Amino acid sequence: MLVGKYISFIDSDDYIDNNLFSELEKYMDENIDLIKFKMKTVDENGNILEKITGPVFSICSGEEGYKKLCTSDKYMDPACIYLYRREFFVGNNFKYKLRYHEDFGLTSLIIIQAKSFVSTDIYGYNYLQTEESLTRSRDTKKDLERAKDMILHYDNMMKIIDVYDNISDETKGLVKRYYTNSVILKADTLKGEEKKKYIKEIKDRFMYRNIKPDNLKQKIKRILLKYSVNLYLKMR
Repeated sequence: MLVGKYISFIDSDDYIDNNLFSELEKYMDENIDLIKFKMKTVDENGNILEKITGPVFSICSGEEGYKKLCTSDKYMDPACIYLYRREFFVGNNFKYKLRYHEDFGLTSLIIIQAKSFVSTDIYGYNYLQTEESLTRSRDTKKDLERAKDMILHYDNMMKIIDVYDNISDETKGLVKRYYTNSVILKADTLKGEEKKKYIKEIKDRFMYRNIKPDNLKQKIKRILLKYSVNLYLKMR
């Protein structure tokens, strides 16, 4: 049973700094629904390999925060770099599904439902990069499973997003566009017949409709995606 005021997810190989939660305490005291912090990649000796940057902003609504993150934060999805207010998380019945890319499947939906959200400049999560993980060869079978799960997460989002009557149409459009782009980019991890089948799944869902022709660039992207996913990938 979850009994703490806030919930944190930590992957089994990773670890957090001892002072992370004390540094975030001032935000927890304000009962903010969602608190984002920063990640470092580290080696097996604890040496910092990279400090992952991203947007920093003060308290705002989840919708406002999502607009700032979805176009400029390449590490928006990982569940491990957020603190979730327990009543908010449990009250909305959020559950990460045990699939590949489960963070991608749910994080956007959590953000936009938050009444209050802050993105801090506090580094405290350590993502471990071992020698094995850095040199591991690609697993074609797992690549395919990951791609299929991306499609399942997309389908789930499309079922849910339009039911959110408290979310603006603009934000819903941003979420659909974000999922669409993520699903399409996954095609580059596949080859041959598997890539052709995956692209067919994209076409069967008419994902090009999620690209709104707000300007010339978006109009071109929409046309390319409608007629040739491969060309879209080459031109991005």
